[in-house]
Amino acid sequence: MIAEKIFISSRFDLQRHVGWARPARGQGPLCGINFQYQDGHGAPNNKPVISQGITGEGKFTMARYNIVLADDHVLVRQGIKKIIQEYPGLRVVGEAADGVELLELLEKVTPDLVILDISMPRLRGLAAAERIKKLYPDIKILILSMHRSKEYLQQARAAGVEGYLLKEDADMALFAAIETVRQGKIFVSPLLED
Repeated sequence: MIAEKIFISSRFDLQRHVGWARPARGQGPLCGINFQYQDGHGAPNNKPVISQGITGEGKFTMARYNIVLADDHVLVRQGIKKIIQEYPGLRVVGEAADGVELLELLEKVTPDLVILDISMPRLRGLAAAERIKKLYPDIKILILSMHRSKEYLQQARAAGVEGYLLKEDADMALFAAIETVRQGKIFVSPLLED
């Protein structure tokens, strides 16, 4: 058996978000750290892995992080869920199509993070965020929205949300946003930072 060497490489875009690394084309999804494995012959075997530690067996592990998705568009929820499932340790534990359904779901499931759209029927996202923060202050909230207005960003911050990600940035920055919020920091979509 050939021992593997682990090379940690990450590229940072300091004008956007420190820690946001984009692997070269064909090397897997966007991740904060890109672990590149090489076998004993120097052949690359790229596997993006996010890890909080190494178990006694040498396997990478990550504490499970439970997420609930709330968006009135089924295709958006399915797409976000598919992206989230690419990362070890992240798990979608529930979905809701509106704010009322989300609050009902949170009576049964307690996630670490809610990814929440602003524009939803019955109970809009910002109103739902305010209620979630009052009822479940430990649940973190990441707004995922098409609204580029800084007014929405300010309202979201006033409601207590930890992150605001534009849907147009989601394919590139979703994991960075989740990881930033998970670490107890505030995430603002790179397109809104200017």
